[in-house]
Amino acid sequence: VMAMALGRFSLFNWGTVSYEDPDKKSIILVNPVRTEIYIRRDSTASDDSTLWPYTDRVVTWDAADTLWYSPGLKAPIGKDEKWYDEINQTHEEVPFVQWWEDLLYKSDLNYDVIYEEGLTNIYKGYVTLILPAALLLSDEEKRGIKEFVADGGNLLMCWSPGCRNEKGEWVGFSFLSQLMGAVPSGSIVDPTGGTSAVLLDEGPLTAMISPGTHLDFYTYNGFVKMNLMEGRSKSDAFWFKPYWKNAPTNLRRSNSVIAHGNYMNGKYVWFGFTPEAIQEQKNNHVILQKLVLNTLKWLQNDAVVRAKVWPRGYKAGGGLLTKVKGSSTSLDRMMDINQRAGINMDLILLDEFSAQTILFDENTTNDLILTTPKKNPLSGLTLKDQTRWFGTQVEWVERISGRKPNGYFPSDWNYDEFTLPAAVRENIQFVLANPNPRHYGPVGNLVSAGAFQWLLGGKKHLSTMPKTQLTTEEWARKGLRRKSSHFNAAIREMSRIQSTGGIYLGIFDPDVIEDINAFDLPYMVASKMDSMRFWRAPTSKLIDRFSTWQNLRVSSKEMTPTRMMISLSNEGSRSIQNVEFEVYLSGKIDRVNMTSELVGSTPTNVLWLKERGICKFTIKNIGPRDNASIYLDKISEQDIAL
Repeated sequence: VMAMALGRFSLFNWGTVSYEDPDKKSIILVNPVRTEIYIRRDSTASDDSTLWPYTDRVVTWDAADTLWYSPGLKAPIGKDEKWYDEINQTHEEVPFVQWWEDLLYKSDLNYDVIYEEGLTNIYKGYVTLILPAALLLSDEEKRGIKEFVADGGNLLMCWSPGCRNEKGEWVGFSFLSQLMGAVPSGSIVDPTGGTSAVLLDEGPLTAMISPGTHLDFYTYNGFVKMNLMEGRSKSDAFWFKPYWKNAPTNLRRSNSVIAHGNYMNGKYVWFGFTPEAIQEQKNNHVILQKLVLNTLKWLQNDAVVRAKVWPRGYKAGGGLLTKVKGSSTSLDRMMDINQRAGINMDLILLDEFSAQTILFDENTTNDLILTTPKKNPLSGLTLKDQTRWFGTQVEWVERISGRKPNGYFPSDWNYDEFTLPAAVRENIQFVLANPNPRHYGPVGNLVSAGAFQWLLGGKKHLSTMPKTQLTTEEWARKGLRRKSSHFNAAIREMSRIQSTGGIYLGIFDPDVIEDINAFDLPYMVASKMDSMRFWRAPTSKLIDRFSTWQNLRVSSKEMTPTRMMISLSNEGSRSIQNVEFEVYLSGKIDRVNMTSELVGSTPTNVLWLKERGICKFTIKNIGPRDNASIYLDKISEQDIAL
């Protein structure tokens, strides 16, 4: 079911628009008349007035059990559908409406409740429009909403509004795609399961909420994941591994379930689920209310207080990869585990091949790149030679990623003043570890608070600090033979040392994480560490490893309803080679013709995947201070998202 609210919110400076403006109402809530919902098919239910999911659902998203319609909007088809329609019409209040009314009543915002079918002019006179469910929208209504936001209005949407037309017919995600600059990466309905959104701390929506917090919700109505493709959109939460069985384990971080951004002159906020689907346990409803209230403040340009909420004195977390080998399977799995615990993982890459593979992966973290080639090259070198070598590595990573690394670990784990330059030690964050004696033998000087502080730039020397000696036999006596036991023991030890103000250090081997259950990680860790941040590539994925992606500007412009131009501008001082693009097109498109206006930059390697709406191509060369224009012809009038 869907509710819609309109509020007084402004973008940058709206002049006279304020709470005191008599011409601008605060919030307007529209009782649902057209939206998608899944209900129980059990005719023997004791209370037919109670809406509930169809508990035996096995079909996919686009085969809804029933649709909500206002009286007379569409005649029901078939005996069963008529019965459902009669039940729908008897409901004067539904969960979506009630949730928003309760929230608005308790807030400082004034609101009205209206009953309206046509949404063409309903938002006139308001500054923010809220669509809290999968509202059925006509083409005219969708155009009106987009014009409203483009002219400076603001939009808050939940679930998938506009994916069906006013007749209940499925029309796809083009409405959401164009507003968000994104493409759907999946829509899921599960009658028995639940999942969670892992909140990040990079935006105004999650202010004053512990980074890494999980917002749990049910999936009987379904939820949507979006892949944000344009820089104007920022993710506030990623989809974590769902709780139901047979879920994929190699999840992509591009699966955003909460996002905010700009559309022309206005703002938008999107939740991939509906408020009434939030699970009751823990403090999920409190978290959701904070999110929504932060959203309303951000939309109306009220001050949003941002502060780190973990206890004072704790250091940010980190992760260490020692055996990447160019494979992303272990990397993705490790990120799932760390994200569950709210741990900010920084990558340590063994060699240039691994770096090439991962630096351009969407999963790569945002904070640092720590790199070391194969075995420790610093052993036996003077401090001057070590510093020179490290400077070379810093320069290499900056060239390939456009980011400055400020930490380093040697791969043979000899931590002393001869293997780590002092300037490097000062910037190293602690490392999440798996103390696995099968791979590394005794771990005595690793599980040492003194060693951790030394590595973090402490004043005391490593050799003068007390050590905790744990031999292979002692680990075995503790019952740490199983892989998952090793990892969980490391988590517990890390939490214990943190509680005393220490920093946990160790080694983490991604080869041992395949059997680890991510749900064993304690929630207590999440409140003590920074959240995971993900570096997102621009709309292109650079194959030229010696160029920086910041120098390539990408934009798009619709020339005609069936023609779009993609403009690429090299703002650097040298050529950019082999720029690979993926253009995502929504709607029913049979084929796309590509042409180029820049000599030497003809698109090659064209791969058109009709079923997914993805067209891939490569630009061989873009010279310094040069531009390339790619034209997409014979496209439909559906939206295109880069």
